[in-house]
Amino acid sequence: MAAILCACFVGLACLYAAVTPAFEPPDEASHFLYIHNLLETHQLPILEDRVTVFKSQSVQRHHPPLYYLIGAALVSWTTRADVNAYLQPNPLASIGVVTENNQNAYLHPVPGSRGDTALAIGILRLYSIALGAGTLWLIYRATRLITDSAFMGLLALALVASIPSFIHISASINNDNLVTFFH
Repeated sequence: MAAILCACFVGLACLYAAVTPAFEPPDEASHFLYIHNLLETHQLPILEDRVTVFKSQSVQRHHPPLYYLIGAALVSWTTRADVNAYLQPNPLASIGVVTENNQNAYLHPVPGSRGDTALAIGILRLYSIALGAGTLWLIYRATRLITDSAFMGLLALALVASIPSFIHISASINNDNLVTFFH
């Protein structure tokens, strides 16, 4: 039953990933750029002054590199030459402010870009979904171990799997997924 619940979570997270526009989840562009820049420069990011960091859109560069190194290995064969087509800020967006008609943070290419940035985004989102599913499996196993009850393990797994923000972040490029997996 736990495997079925994990499979349902993967299906739902894949649906989230498929319908959420690129770089609209929290900090997804910055997490992607960390990986992209690792592949472009072949070095870890350099911490610079605040203005330079925010101008670069790669504000996650102070994070530990494991998630990003694994992500870079997964998409190293892609060129991502069209990444800038995805990074056009939406001048009408209300970032950080809740409004009645809050717009997307980025302008999205229509029709979609012909490069392979979209493919890299998809692969990295699947990587995060796998980490989310792994987290759920570990929650199930740990709860069974602690309570000696399969029912409690399933209940714990179902509780976490039904949290919308857990699904949303698991379906996005975000290093929180690896941190949660290891906790």
